[in-house]
Amino acid sequence: CLGATLTLLTVLGFAFGYDINMPHWLVISALLGLGATAGPVQPINAELAVEVSYPEDENSVEAVQQLCGNLFSAMLVPICEMAAMKDLDVFPGIGPDEDIRGDSLTLMLQ
Repeated sequence: CLGATLTLLTVLGFAFGYDINMPHWLVISALLGLGATAGPVQPINAELAVEVSYPEDENSVEAVQQLCGNLFSAMLVPICEMAAMKDLDVFPGIGPDEDIRGDSLTLMLQ
């Protein structure tokens, strides 16, 4: 799942960085695939957290995990906004605009 997520995010990042005009159906398919591959990770992570902290209440563990995930997402927004202003050269010489935006790279490295 994580490999497919990274691949789809890379494809979308390069398409935006190289200013490739992708068909709408391809963009929608890639976004749906990204949601399908990245989405199932959270329930698996929640079950693991509950098993690791056994004597604790399941609801409190999942609430803390959800709170921390929301806090991390909120902190990631300004970081991605600053990174979106950066264009990083990747594979120079391949196309007219050989770059990937910093926000795509930030999400891939998260």
